[in-house]
Amino acid sequence: MAFTFLGLTVGDDGTGFKMPTYAAWRGAISQKLRQLRGIANLNTEPGSLYGDMVDLVVTGVYLAGQAASEAVGRTVYTAMGGVALDQFLANLITRVVATPSTGRVYAYGTAGAVVPITTPVRTSAVGVAFVTTGAIVVPAAPTVAYAVEIKDFIAGAYVGQVFTVTVAGTPIAYIAGAFDDAEAVRDGLLANINA
Repeated sequence: MAFTFLGLTVGDDGTGFKMPTYAAWRGAISQKLRQLRGIANLNTEPGSLYGDMVDLVVTGVYLAGQAASEAVGRTVYTAMGGVALDQFLANLITRVVATPSTGRVYAYGTAGAVVPITTPVRTSAVGVAFVTTGAIVVPAAPTVAYAVEIKDFIAGAYVGQVFTVTVAGTPIAYIAGAFDDAEAVRDGLLANINA
């Protein structure tokens, strides 16, 4: 688990335990103090009043980070799992309950190949697995399959906006109406492509 504080990442981000340097903490906390006081040139150099306050806070944060790094280095987190890990971290974390999600999968490859129902699909190598709710058959030639993805937006956000997709050198357009959201625009583009 990793978190970002004042623009600095702390914790295990999947590639290893990250701990900012003392200088990075000092710079981020000094900048935040300048922002809070509303004084862009506030003196936070070592030896000044605010500088001593920054050093005191940074020392505490840095020591806590070193202790966390040491705990990870002793494989406490990697040796525990399930209930044992939950109990060990009970006062430090809030468990996020998984919620149902839906995604669209586009299969490609050899014509006629079948992706069976309940095939696990991940968005990354370490991502949570989704399963297909139906079998997918890769279309046979000469059919060409296109995937059109539109960034989500609410209905009416782009009234009159022309959305264009170029297919095999031919521009295909759809003009968003008053009640069109991202899904309606995508469906309109697909209808125009298949027309």
